[in-house]
Amino acid sequence: MRNHLRRALFTAPAVLILLVAAVFGLGVHPARAASSDATILNSSTIKGQSIAHLGIPKSAVASITGPDEGYVTINSIQAADTTNAGSYVTRFVPTTTGATITKVVKYAQGASDANFATDTAYNGTGAINNQDYFVIEVTAADGSTILYYEIEVSVSASVPTPIVNTITPTLNITDTSATLQGDITNTGGVGVFVTARGFNYGTTNLYGSFSLPDTGSYSAGFFTENISNLTCGTTYHYQAFATNSGSTGVGSDGVFTTLPCSSGGGGGGGNGGTTYVCSDPNATNYQQYGISDPQLCVYASTPTPATQSPTVNVLGKPGMCPTAQLITQNLAAPARNGVYARYTQGIVTQANLLQLALNRLNFDSGKVDGILGPISDGAIRRMQTFLGTKADGYVGPITRALINDSCGS
Repeated sequence: MRNHLRRALFTAPAVLILLVAAVFGLGVHPARAASSDATILNSSTIKGQSIAHLGIPKSAVASITGPDEGYVTINSIQAADTTNAGSYVTRFVPTTTGATITKVVKYAQGASDANFATDTAYNGTGAINNQDYFVIEVTAADGSTILYYEIEVSVSASVPTPIVNTITPTLNITDTSATLQGDITNTGGVGVFVTARGFNYGTTNLYGSFSLPDTGSYSAGFFTENISNLTCGTTYHYQAFATNSGSTGVGSDGVFTTLPCSSGGGGGGGNGGTTYVCSDPNATNYQQYGISDPQLCVYASTPTPATQSPTVNVLGKPGMCPTAQLITQNLAAPARNGVYARYTQGIVTQANLLQLALNRLNFDSGKVDGILGPISDGAIRRMQTFLGTKADGYVGPITRALINDSCGS
């Protein structure tokens, strides 16, 4: 009787525990086994670029063949980065919590990965060359499952053109001004910045004028520009543009019409307040703002009677320069190769040719680096003073022609 009572006393709590478990849906489960997942996510990045194709992981490096390899394409700016920070991070992300990236090695094209276990690990800061490849070792949470990925990197030789949209409607339209809108949706790639942005505009979709562009380092996003000195009651076309280190992208054509001209009182009238000017920087009466009228331009180099000595000196020795040295762009400081310039009305590509010519003609433009700064500007003005033309620092059609005809022997 005592033994039965003792067994009942010890058994009752167990029955009670089972009863509570049944009521509340509780249960006793065996410990879960650690995951054997040793894969990585395609959000993994090389120099900030998501990997397009991870390939097929294998249990041994030697087992990876061509069809198993992954690949990714990065631009030249990403490839050259050595910071492994900001937009240029190289990071491989395990699919499952508990799994780890146990080793990453970067190899040059054609290099052997047979000694992967002892080869130096990649820390993310080394630059990448075209066709380099990575071998990534991933260890699952169970500590025993190991998989290897091989990913080849292609380096694009050029930076993609930025993508920019012309935004409508136009804002703050008056009879002589308006605010234009643009939107840069892609700067050209990860780590690539727009260096100049602005608008082309004119009375046709050939434009012909442009706003003074913003210059700097710009990410994707909206931007605006106020333009003035427009003609009242006139329809204008406009187009946003954005320039990176490789090229210039343009948006679609937008249209707006300025408010009607004022019809009376207060004087004025006639042209509704519009100002016509000479917009050629080579003219003595050049004005930056206003509607261009070439007939208003006055030039310093006027024809001289045959009995008088020419007032314009000759550069070098008469004779056309070689084609590779010919300057075909309008140039003025500040400007640099690869960046949009207002006076050039496009991407500057010949700043170095102008510097070479100035040095050849002994006007001392300093280092030939494709950057027209204060030293180059001084050289241009000294050359113009020598020529007897207006020393305004602008190398336009007249000055270019004289430079291009200075390579005789």
